[in-house]
Amino acid sequence: MAGDKEKQESSAKLEEEEEMLGELKRERSGAQSAFTRKANILTRTANSSTEEKLKAEWDKFGSEYCNLISANTNYIEALSEADTESAGSK
Repeated sequence: MAGDKEKQESSAKLEEEEEMLGELKRERSGAQSAFTRKANILTRTANSSTEEKLKAEWDKFGSEYCNLISANTNYIEALSEADTESAGSK
């Protein structure tokens, strides 16, 4: 009976980790998409924009880059933690 309870708790924990990793992966994918869209906007408008508008778009591009790096780092760290925990439980 105690073994069944441990299996249920372990299963619930694994399910929770997978859900968290899925959310982090979605956040990273969203950040990648936003970054790509900003890069495309910059590319399309670079020759026809005023210097002021181009600087504003460049600042937004930099912000999207920071968001991408942050989301990617969070996802990689969570994957690493999940790997470490699963290796420790074997």
